[in-house]
Amino acid sequence: MSKYPGVICAPASRRVALICMGITIAASIAACGRRDEPAAPSATTSGAQSLVRAKNIKWGAAPPGLPAGARAVLLQGNPAGTGPYVIRLQFPAKYKIPFHSYAKAQDVTVLSGTLFAANTQTFDKKKAFSIRPGDFYHLPASTSQFLYTKDETVVEIHGEGPLEIKYVSAADDPLKGAKAPEYKFPEVPKDSEMSVSDADETIDMTF
Repeated sequence: MSKYPGVICAPASRRVALICMGITIAASIAACGRRDEPAAPSATTSGAQSLVRAKNIKWGAAPPGLPAGARAVLLQGNPAGTGPYVIRLQFPAKYKIPFHSYAKAQDVTVLSGTLFAANTQTFDKKKAFSIRPGDFYHLPASTSQFLYTKDETVVEIHGEGPLEIKYVSAADDPLKGAKAPEYKFPEVPKDSEMSVSDADETIDMTF
């Protein structure tokens, strides 16, 4: 019995259990407070959302390491530096790039037209793979390929810089072994088209 009127005391064993439970809960709360937050996805650290309308892309001459006639535009990153980049290349009809490779892997998506690719095995048999709009093509680092088009073709390339091309035969190199002249990819407008005033669709929540 309690010596204080109106106050009921729990048995000693129960008091000990309650005290232990309180200590456990307090320790758990403290641990939660100390727990490191999970790392934010890399996409959130690359800046604000960005939207580039196809109609606002302004093409320019492709790097001099490619045969003349191709056009290019830089969507994101810096191919001359390190880190990820996204570029688009526009090849004219009946365009070809003799056997060549890149120092870093590339992921290629055809946006329009058809890109034809051959490797050393299929080329010897006069065979190539047709890569059509929506198709995905992965080119490992230092893997030789032969590319050509029949009609105008646009591709989007995701890769890691620096972007360096190497021809299997020095005779196919447009630069003929000379040092590449200074080049800068044509860039899309700096201003993203994701401001409130650019929103062009009313959200229909009835679907």
